[in-house]
Amino acid sequence: MNKPPVIPYGQPGFLAAYGAVWSSGDSALLGTYFSEDGCYVESSYNDRYEGREQIGRFSRFMHAFSRDVRIKYLSHCGDASLFTLEWLWSGVATGPIRIDGIVYPASHKPYEIAGAAVCRANANGEITYHRDYYDLLTLMRQLGIAPTKPA
Repeated sequence: MNKPPVIPYGQPGFLAAYGAVWSSGDSALLGTYFSEDGCYVESSYNDRYEGREQIGRFSRFMHAFSRDVRIKYLSHCGDASLFTLEWLWSGVATGPIRIDGIVYPASHKPYEIAGAAVCRANANGEITYHRDYYDLLTLMRQLGIAPTKPA
């Protein structure tokens, strides 16, 4: 597979390239999109990953859960330093997932989750902060692991 190009935030082609690198599973390449002290926050789990190595660790975790991850950035708004991204995350759950300390085995079910991110970038277009928001219950329902509703 060809490596996706690295296109800094604010440059034409950023949305497609950023989605391609998240989808690629190349955690080192993903790190190049972030400043050295960049931060990624996964709000559904309240997990915070600081620095390129930790952000890469999250990417490896995500690809262990779903080898065919696809992240597509649909739109964005904002300015040169503060912006939001609308995205679609999809794939098949080919590996386990840990939610609230419980490890669920691979369900081998497809999922498709819409979400949004609040981000900041520095003057070089490197991401300094990226925080994702999505409905974890919807993901759990699609995987067949959602808690049952009380009677």
